[in-house]
Amino acid sequence: MPKILFIFSFVFILCGGATYVNDCDSMKLKTVITTKENVVSVEVKVENGVEPFRYFFHTAKGDIVSYDLKSNKVTGLLMGDYLCTVYDSIGCKRTVKFKVN
Repeated sequence: MPKILFIFSFVFILCGGATYVNDCDSMKLKTVITTKENVVSVEVKVENGVEPFRYFFHTAKGDIVSYDLKSNKVTGLLMGDYLCTVYDSIGCKRTVKFKVN
């Protein structure tokens, strides 16, 4: 019996009378890096995507930096290369790389 595979690029969610259309390709991440009194803070902002978001901050080697999955901010990072992987509530995933100098 042949198998049929359906691929959808858009996901429709009905929630509280609102309709969300989420194309995972449209989900974008932006980093804002600030330094105050020699303490580096990084904030990741999500554009498009469906809340709530989960944030995974980690080093380029894969070491976890933050265990607070609900926070889009991390502070006190040492110099080096980092990544933040963000998942939205319907499973879209994006990763942004950033460097702390």
